Amino acid sequence: MRFTIKGFVTNKKSELYSDCADSYAFDTERHRFAVSDGVSISFFSEIWSQILVDNYVKGTGWVDSEFINKCQKEWQQNIDEIVQLPNVKWFVKTKYSKKEFAAATFIGLEFLQDENKWIAQFIGDSFLFFVPKHCSDFQRVLKYPNKRDFIFDNYPDYLASIENNQRGELCMSVEEKIKEGTFFLMTDAVSEWFISELKKDVRKAVDSLLGIENQEDFLKIIQERRDENLLKNDDSTVLIIEAIDDEQKEFSYSVTHFTDLESKDFREQKIDGEMVDKKEENQTLSVFDKF
Repeated sequence: MRFTIKGFVTNKKSELYSDCADSYAFDTERHRFAVSDGVSISFFSEIWSQILVDNYVKGTGWVDSEFINKCQKEWQQNIDEIVQLPNVKWFVKTKYSKKEFAAATFIGLEFLQDENKWIAQFIGDSFLFFVPKHCSDFQRVLKYPNKRDFIFDNYPDYLASIENNQRGELCMSVEEKIKEGTFFLMTDAVSEWFISELKKDVRKAVDSLLGIENQEDFLKIIQERRDENLLKNDDSTVLIIEAIDDEQKEFSYSVTHFTDLESKDFREQKIDGEMVDKKEENQTLSVFDKF
């Protein structure tokens, strides 16, 4: 089986990517993919979401109490270091002293090469979709979470960076045979829009995303859907994995686009395409300055 990968992420309109709490990652050697959406009102959620996806794709085990505990220790170490930096705002230190935590939704996908199957773990309102090749029937689209009448609101279940604060249960999909088609991992705003589009016309919805070739294409479709009030103004992430049967037992991968989240220019760019005026922006600001 051969897979092509494309990944895109952007922030809310008129904000910088440094304000974005979405994270995504993949590791083709471990056949793992993950998306996480940090709950914006929680404490350093962007750091927490990145830790979750990075540890998932680098690991081999399930997302369980041991995995979560390891991630919590890494998050705490990061925050301990941040609050010791000079010029940290007083309310950041207050949140820290109160032991406020970060929260994030999560979905992880793993391909099991030896069995030619896939399995996923998830919590919250980030979604995984699998659309079989040539599928035009919404009922044949696999989605997780698979609750029939899923409600998108401001109170998703999540993993927490400090123990005993998790909301909801981490769930696992059944193992599914890998077939030709396309996997989509998405955060909540895009997921809600995608579900509504799939219900109208599966092929049109799928083709609208498969046609995205680069970050500019992604920004264009996000802006258009927001302008049409079809897509909420929220951080938006899409990870696309297209499965093609090449009659080979071993899996092979090609990455056609992956938005560089660490690019300085990208992190300074607003969704409307305007670069931040460096004369007006204080370039020493860090993630904790938004609190």
